[in-house]
Amino acid sequence: MIISDIIAFLRFKPEPESPTEYWNPAELSEDEHRKLCSLSFDEKGNAYGYNPAKMANPAWKGNAKSRIGFTFDPYYHPLGKFLQGTIKGSLMKCVNFVHSGILRYDSNAYQYEDTRLIELHNVISESIEELFYDELEARSWNDGRRKIELLKKSCDIALFLMKEDIAYRWRFMLLMQRVGRAVEHFEPTPEEKANLKALRK
Repeated sequence: MIISDIIAFLRFKPEPESPTEYWNPAELSEDEHRKLCSLSFDEKGNAYGYNPAKMANPAWKGNAKSRIGFTFDPYYHPLGKFLQGTIKGSLMKCVNFVHSGILRYDSNAYQYEDTRLIELHNVISESIEELFYDELEARSWNDGRRKIELLKKSCDIALFLMKEDIAYRWRFMLLMQRVGRAVEHFEPTPEEKANLKALRK
């Protein structure tokens, strides 16, 4: 076994057995579930009262609008817990597994000589650091960097594919150019601006 193989093996970290270990909402009794009541507001300011442990958010149920809050409450509703724990946990577990597995394939996987890939890595990493710190998670979970780590690992994986496989390299760059042209005139909604401000350092 050569040194690079040993280093790659040491970097490989198995993830928790269950994706739900990424999300641990409060336990409530059935009586507490029955008594829960929340208010929901749609974009027109209409208010709805509902039980978040048993009902979908009335503002978002049955439509395809961009949400302010979740369709199913992530702390109390079984489907909300499923999204936050099982689905998002599985996504994080998958990204972590692939990121570590690529290092077993090539211990230098996330190092680049192509100046285009270096520039993409620098711009994307700096932007993720600036935009995705989560102050709410820092206060409630003592970890405001989960989104940052997930996105940076996803970036590493994409850039590795571009480095390793010529079939991805220029196609991904063309895709980014086209997406850039599509979104350059977009503006945030007031709620999106407020959320960005509230969750930043």
